[in-house]
Amino acid sequence: PGEASFTPADFACHCMPKTAAKAQGYPTSSKQTAEEEEYDELQDIACWRDLDKYENWFTKDVGYRENLKQAAIAVASACPGRVRNLIEVLVRGVGADNKAISGGENLAIGSDTFESRAALKAKCQELLKLHTDDEQLQKEDSEFILRLLTHHPRGAEKADGCQAVVAGTHPTNQTRCFHVVRAQGREDFSYHRCVDNAPTFQDECTNDICEALCKVLELHPAMMTFCVQFLESRYPVPQALVQMHRNYARAILHLCSLMPKLVDTLFILLVRKMVAVDTKVNRLETAVPDETAQDEALRDELGKMAHLLDAQMMLVFEFLQRHLAPMDSKNDTLVLTLLGIFESAVMSTTQVKCVHFLWFYLASLRPSWTEAFLSMLLQIAFSSAETPERRSLALQYLASFLARAKFVTVKYAARTTQYLALLTREQLEAAERGGTQTTPATLKLVLSLVQAVCYIICWWVEEFSEEEFEPEVSFLEMLLPTGGARSESFSPILESQHWPVARIRRFVAREFCRRIRPHRPQLAATLTQQLRQVPTARQDVDDEHTEAFYPFDPLRLRSSNMFLKGIYREWPSKDDDDESDVEDSEQEEDPDAGFVQGDCEVSKRRARARSVMSSSEAVDEEALSDADFTDEADVVSRGFNPSVNPSPAFAPRRASADMGDISMSPMLSPFLLPGSGHLVDDNFALPQASVDTHFSSVMSDLLRNPAYRS
Repeated sequence: PGEASFTPADFACHCMPKTAAKAQGYPTSSKQTAEEEEYDELQDIACWRDLDKYENWFTKDVGYRENLKQAAIAVASACPGRVRNLIEVLVRGVGADNKAISGGENLAIGSDTFESRAALKAKCQELLKLHTDDEQLQKEDSEFILRLLTHHPRGAEKADGCQAVVAGTHPTNQTRCFHVVRAQGREDFSYHRCVDNAPTFQDECTNDICEALCKVLELHPAMMTFCVQFLESRYPVPQALVQMHRNYARAILHLCSLMPKLVDTLFILLVRKMVAVDTKVNRLETAVPDETAQDEALRDELGKMAHLLDAQMMLVFEFLQRHLAPMDSKNDTLVLTLLGIFESAVMSTTQVKCVHFLWFYLASLRPSWTEAFLSMLLQIAFSSAETPERRSLALQYLASFLARAKFVTVKYAARTTQYLALLTREQLEAAERGGTQTTPATLKLVLSLVQAVCYIICWWVEEFSEEEFEPEVSFLEMLLPTGGARSESFSPILESQHWPVARIRRFVAREFCRRIRPHRPQLAATLTQQLRQVPTARQDVDDEHTEAFYPFDPLRLRSSNMFLKGIYREWPSKDDDDESDVEDSEQEEDPDAGFVQGDCEVSKRRARARSVMSSSEAVDEEALSDADFTDEADVVSRGFNPSVNPSPAFAPRRASADMGDISMSPMLSPFLLPGSGHLVDDNFALPQASVDTHFSSVMSDLLRNPAYRS
């Protein structure tokens, strides 16, 4: 332009990429810019231009999708400058709107194709209706069901030794299902679990995108942080369809499976999103008036949020079942990471009612993982470096977990209660020494400890009366002695002149008196008299110091609660003539908190957020099919034998405020720490720094990366 004059040869020499100039017969300069070198490299990569649009991944041509994967790897290796843009395109593909993908909901089971999961479930229901109980399916139908069974989380195990497939009724759930017949018997399975895990066309394409994304990140590990941040920015908004949330969460979990290095960042991203939904469900449930309310818009929003949370919980439950159920020592690392996520992302709020059940289920898979979970909570409760509020929250989790975990052995419950009783005595003595200088935070911690121990005893009093603490002395006798008190006894606290039982939540105090009455009638009578003498107004003031948060009260999500079958403990029904004789002039807002049964009227009233799902328009058609189920947990086969004792490492390790965070890290568990004791070796020295790539996977990845070799 202007006065400048360029011949075609000059333009080719200075402005055209070298490869293009050569192709047109023009002379080229002897030097190449970085852009020209990158362009030249790209010419040798097939399909590289197609990587600029994520829509190109959604094709039924499997070979073409494989070419795209190879092209993505080649571009990431040859052109580091394009990696950021490549990651953005791939992440957009992960979160693609299923409505914009032609045939995205289609499923293929062998040679049979179905328009949606609802259509596939309808096919299964039709087969069940065509066959009576114990009637064997024809060869063609049997082969179809066996192909479907491959998508069950335990499909290979269930299909092993199969001789035939029959229809029948589940022995405990009273729902019709299919059964695999073997020489030694038969085993039922839920076709719902198979259908929900069968990949749709969009799932198959997304899986290829995830594989390509992981390969790119393996070549450029420094881009992991950017990738996670971009994944978070593309996360579906809460108002999006449940199917979009389900697809995105499934893709995140698939990335965690493909690349374990992403677990700590991606899993916490998913958990935080679930906590946000859980909190919103809890707030909406509180805002919904009684069941006669006419506010349909609010109830519909409540049902949609609950359905969304249920779908996400199902995916994570199945992820844990698939990856942690097999006996593999490598799973310990994943469990420690998940415990750290629980402490940082879940245990920071009392507004969650559902998400923490994922860790309840995780703890049920191994006795050592139960011990790790209890150890983490004990560490927080015993640490003076933690705030009193956080220590109280850990106590509430401890008490609720020990009460509801059916798989926890009496030895673990007794040992934990012993530690808490000892801490309670120490804190009460410290508060008494402080006199008028005792702060409200200290008082709250003492009352939280008293309430936690009383609550645990309510659930375990019968077992404690039979568990031997030492020869001819039961654990209950040690805890609530009829004679002289021991250092670990809880009785001196109950008999304190401050009447701490009368200052905790009244419904816990009443239930505690009722439960210990057959074993300690005199103590129960004394405490009951204290409750009568404490005015209701004063008790309401003391309630400000104690929380009524019992995180493991029944999970009422419609589908995901089936994973608690066999591991969850219900509160036994009270006899009509066995009520406490303590009456208050005013009733508490929620008198059954902590002792709720899954089928009681209070439970049904609180479950209105979940029950509206069955009539809400927010529910998709696949949710209207018959009942789903999962195998009841066999805790004995997982190692929860009554004779199992806590390990020597199961003991709280105290930490003061000046010890630093590392002492209280969630990674400090019986997996990694020796037993109690102090370090006495003054000759200890840190090892010298080393750059041996054999011990550094990150350094090794970088040095092997073609993008860094130059």
